[in-house]
Amino acid sequence: MELCRLLPKCIVKFVGPWLMARSGAMQTVGRYVTKLVHERLVARDNDNDGKFLDCTQFIIKESRTDRQRSPIRLVQQMVALQFASAHQLPMALAWAIIMLCKHSEYIPLLRHELQQSELHSRKYQTKDLLLLDSFLRESSRLNPLDCLSVQRKAIQPFTFSTGEHIPAGNLVAVPQQAIMRDENNYCDPETFDPFRFYTTDLSTTEPVVKFTDSHCWKYPFWGSPSHSCPGRWYAADTMKHAIVHLLKNYDMELATSGPPKVMKWTTALAPSFGNRITLRARPDSDLCA
Repeated sequence: MELCRLLPKCIVKFVGPWLMARSGAMQTVGRYVTKLVHERLVARDNDNDGKFLDCTQFIIKESRTDRQRSPIRLVQQMVALQFASAHQLPMALAWAIIMLCKHSEYIPLLRHELQQSELHSRKYQTKDLLLLDSFLRESSRLNPLDCLSVQRKAIQPFTFSTGEHIPAGNLVAVPQQAIMRDENNYCDPETFDPFRFYTTDLSTTEPVVKFTDSHCWKYPFWGSPSHSCPGRWYAADTMKHAIVHLLKNYDMELATSGPPKVMKWTTALAPSFGNRITLRARPDSDLCA
């Protein structure tokens, strides 16, 4: 896709399909997903699917009609979800892990919150991890995955009320990186503060800001409020489970000095491969049991 952006439009329609066919990525993913779906359908027919607790099982379970239960459609849904979450989710998670290591003084607080949640219900509930939720929102605020958000193409000339004119065919976007580091929106915006969106007063009538909440003028990480990312709850829960696993089983630290390294491509902001993290199994972790 990025290569095609650099090529003349007249040849993209030939080069794009050729690159897709040559890579074989779609065929490889489709082959593995088809096998997985087939195995799960066999397990369901034999009443032996209760042990599976993952996204694949969720899609199969929530398929209500015969058309929805079609193996081809299930595979299509799985492939679509795989590609939709193949880039943004792991990059956002990588940034969260980097910030966790960079600000390791908050690790004991997050572990304490996790322990309290487990004591309360024997098993932690992601909805109870308010500090972790605030931590992830603050990590994403300082480390968006792109400089821009809510990108739109003008299909006809448009003039804003302030006088700016957008010719047809031009792109407009919300500058989310600048917005989320604007002192008019956030106090001391360059400082990482995992308590920025945190509250312990559950009786308050004020709305609690969550990681999955979208706000176009202050936090456009998930897009516009009217068309926010529909997979943000899936992404948030996946990131929380991953962080919880690390907190419970590992001690973490940055193996590289200096500020976290950023890899930039056009407007994209990705964690660089130069970032290194050391993981050590905790003596009392499940891994050593």
